[in-house]
Amino acid sequence: MFVAGLLLVAVAAACNQPSNDPGGRESGHSPGTATEIEADEIVEMLTEGAKLYWGINALRTSETTTLNGTRMVGLDPAALPSLEAFRQRFAGLFTEHAVGLLIADLGVKESGGKLWIPAADPDDISVYEDADVTQSVPNGDTVMVTVDVPLGDSGQSDLRGVRLVRKAGDWRIDNNPFSDVEEEGESEGS
Repeated sequence: MFVAGLLLVAVAAACNQPSNDPGGRESGHSPGTATEIEADEIVEMLTEGAKLYWGINALRTSETTTLNGTRMVGLDPAALPSLEAFRQRFAGLFTEHAVGLLIADLGVKESGGKLWIPAADPDDISVYEDADVTQSVPNGDTVMVTVDVPLGDSGQSDLRGVRLVRKAGDWRIDNNPFSDVEEEGESEGS
């Protein structure tokens, strides 16, 4: 019984010793770094972001106006009463920098105490939930990711660049990965 007790103490002590494998590679874990994010987490972020982005079109009303020569339709004032409410809708997933890009890309304008969006009915066939992360390049608290996004049932796909930034311990999308237009300028940083 005494030998078994010593053996149990020795096993417990060995379990509490530091591993010779600093990154935990033997157990399938990679070393912990500030820029670690899994491919499935990236795809989940893009899928949620696409739902938010394209979901704005579902908030269109029948009210119309013309702003600066562009025919616009109203956005549901109960859901989005102001640009600040719009920004808050996206704040948990996107940086302020990215939200500004989304507003510009969607063409959302505030006028007469209401939000308006161009009347043209945009469409997207990108299937973000089936996207594949093809490249991930960490740099401090930023990760540049290339994602291959299928285009519906066409058999074609589109490569999208995604810039992720770590903010207060959480990852945020720092660009507009839902547009074919490349953004210029600096990101918000950390």
